[in-house]
Amino acid sequence: MAYKKISNQEWTQWKNKYENMKNDPEIEQTVIMDHEYSLEKGLFLVGCIALKDKLQDEVTETIKFIRHRDLIKFWIISGDKTHTIERIAK
Repeated sequence: MAYKKISNQEWTQWKNKYENMKNDPEIEQTVIMDHEYSLEKGLFLVGCIALKDKLQDEVTETIKFIRHRDLIKFWIISGDKTHTIERIAK
């Protein structure tokens, strides 16, 4: 995860250009993607790690390793049902 602050003016200019590009059949997809990525420069790193619950080996050990460092918070973000997330977290 990362972030950067941009002004309302910067956002409006970026968004208007993006919308114009998306509506122009002459513009190639790679050019649009380059514009999408242009906002992702100069970001400040916050941190991130991703785990898949049942699809990855040693998930329990990995979570224990992360939690015992006491330097980071451990969050679970998922589209699963609440009881599934609670089981995974335990």
